[in-house]
Amino acid sequence: MKSFCVLTLLWLVSIVGYAQKNYSYWIQFSDKKGCGYELSAPESFLSKRSILRRQNQNIAIDSTDLPVSKSYVAAVLACGPVSFLHGSRYLNGITVSIPASDLPECLE
Repeated sequence: MKSFCVLTLLWLVSIVGYAQKNYSYWIQFSDKKGCGYELSAPESFLSKRSILRRQNQNIAIDSTDLPVSKSYVAAVLACGPVSFLHGSRYLNGITVSIPASDLPECLE
């Protein structure tokens, strides 16, 4: 029984050793140039329900409603082994995941 426990422990340690750690980073953009949408046509980037709710509550449609620029996202993803996790139109940024093995030593 003791040898079974030792082998199981060694197996678990080896699995944990092979598990790759990922780091998540928030990248915020300074503008929304090249997003491909115009404020004059909100139906192209907002749902009908959202537009009606804004009209009923007298909320103006502004630049925070525009999606994150696809060209900016593509530029970030082209930089290396980066995985897209989430984007926020209101905060104008994205969350990406980077494997620990691909980070420079100074960032670990």
